[in-house]
Amino acid sequence: MRIAICEDNEKELAQIEALLTRYKNEFKVSLTYTTFHNGISLLDSLSKQTFDLLLLDIVMPGISGITVAKEIRTRDQNVKIIFLTSSSEFAVESYRVHATDYLLKPITSDILFPVLDDLYLNQNENEPVLTIKSDGSLFILPYSQIIYLEVMNRRVRFYLTNGTIREIFGYLSDFEEELLSCISFVKTHRSFIVNFKHVREISSDGIKTDTGKIIPVSRNAYAQTKIAFAKYLFNEKEVF
Repeated sequence: MRIAICEDNEKELAQIEALLTRYKNEFKVSLTYTTFHNGISLLDSLSKQTFDLLLLDIVMPGISGITVAKEIRTRDQNVKIIFLTSSSEFAVESYRVHATDYLLKPITSDILFPVLDDLYLNQNENEPVLTIKSDGSLFILPYSQIIYLEVMNRRVRFYLTNGTIREIFGYLSDFEEELLSCISFVKTHRSFIVNFKHVREISSDGIKTDTGKIIPVSRNAYAQTKIAFAKYLFNEKEVF
């Protein structure tokens, strides 16, 4: 989930940042955020990047959050907007710009976390997941959270977007059929399966992920990996 925070009060901005970091760490979700101190800088940024959620302060100098939201709605009808305010007097106006929610300050985990839960579940409702049994336990990994898999000494390691590594006993072949049926995954080497969703570059040196890791590509797999990546990029909007 990509979040933009637009808040001119430094103390309140820091508080929201801390809450988002806590939410990401506690619930192990893929979440990034970018901060803005005024509506103009947010609007400028939206011409260059997209977000899934905007946390938008209403009362700001220069241009109000309501005015910013009205401009955003002329460009994007789908992005989620949550207003942050100290007063309920703008509730009707927030409804007119199709705000997802309207949170009264001070923002706390009890207020923010349930809203993020709902948004995250809705966003990933139809996303495919990998179901894994290990040591008598069962857990699931959404495809989008898997950067790559590596097998070593009969241990399979799942490198995830939240920075963690899940390791289980097994073989790469245990997951090949399921993952390689999805256009975003490719086997680059007898020991690696990589998710194109997190790939920046493919070269003779290997695959570079968005975490900076270089994954080896075997000589026999190089040409096919490049073809598969091109196919993925062509169909990227349909993946996940």
